[in-house]
Amino acid sequence: MEMLVSLVMAVSISGDTIRSVGATIQGNSTVSLAGKDIQVSARALQNRYIGSGVTLDSTKNLGSTVQGHTLQVQGGEITLQGSRMMGRTVDP
Repeated sequence: MEMLVSLVMAVSISGDTIRSVGATIQGNSTVSLAGKDIQVSARALQNRYIGSGVTLDSTKNLGSTVQGHTLQVQGGEITLQGSRMMGRTVDP
């Protein structure tokens, strides 16, 4: 699941599998993720420029963010990689 959710009072996402790759999920109130398998991970963007006999490689990492006043995460298996969760209240 790749999305940008912002300036929303409450965000609730549920399902068997929830995947956020390099995305931001944000709400001003409660952000709730509920599923059997929740994966929040970073995405690497790689660029290659070849010209005039020169090769330039660059990599940009986009971390996933889950942000809200109150965070609620419920799942059988929860994986965070290169990601962050921010809130005043975090309910595991």
